[in-house]
This record gives sequence, C-alpha cells and structure tokens, in this order.
Amino acid sequence: MIIKKAIKIVFVMIGLFLLLVLLYAIYNNYGYSVFSSDELILSSPSPDEKKVAKIYHKETGATVPNIVMIEVCLNEGNCRIIYYNKEQSGDFINTTNSNDYEINFKWIDNDNVQINNYIINVNKGLYDFRRYKNNYNLVNDN
Repeated sequence: MIIKKAIKIVFVMIGLFLLLVLLYAIYNNYGYSVFSSDELILSSPSPDEKKVAKIYHKETGATVPNIVMIEVCLNEGNCRIIYYNKEQSGDFINTTNSNDYEINFKWIDNDNVQINNYIINVNKGLYDFRRYKNNYNLVNDN
C-alpha cells in the first residue's frame, strides 16, 4: 500500500514538473514559432549583407495589442529574435493600403539596428516587453 502511494506521488510530481516546463516554454516562446504565417513587413540586409533582419507584424485582435517582432538571420539560416514588443504608436506608418506598412527601422552598422529609440546589438541583444518591460539594457550589452 505504501509503495503504491509512493509511486502515485512520484508520477504526480513528474506530471507537475512536465506541466511547469511546458507552461514556461509556452510563455517564453509565445508567438515566436507562429510568425512564419504572419505578415512579413520588411526584410532588410545588413550593410555587409551577411545578416538579414526580418520584421513581422502580428495582428492579435481587438482586445490585445498587435505585436512587432524582428529576427536576424545569418545567410546560412541561423536566426535569433532580437525584438518582440507590443505595437507602439509610431512603429508603423499605415500607407494607402490598410495592410501595407512601413516600419521605423534601420541598420546602424553590421552589428546594431535601431527601431524607434532602441539600439540593439543583433549578436547578443534582445528587447522583449514580456521580460524586461522598460529596461532593455539588461540584455543589450552594446
């Protein structure tokens, strides 16, 4: 009887651990994997053309803000997210077509980009509103 109870407790603990790992993974990667189906706004090569910044816009609905995501890829396809933020006023300038946007984005040099007032090192920087709210320098390390 005690052994059956111990086995049951072990399985419950393993299940809770796996559930927590799954919830953590979903929280940290929410939206990252689904951007391939969302709107690619701009694909911009770095000045040396060794990297490409891909800027996505995700319309999330009326009750939550839209999302802007930037990933930078090396030419061989190794990509990393450098910017994940709620759409801010001034991020996009809506042109004549309601689905046609321009973004306030530019390469500063081969390793740094600017979006709005954020300067992010594409090799090790990250701005993610869910993690750092108002302090992107925690991970920027310019």
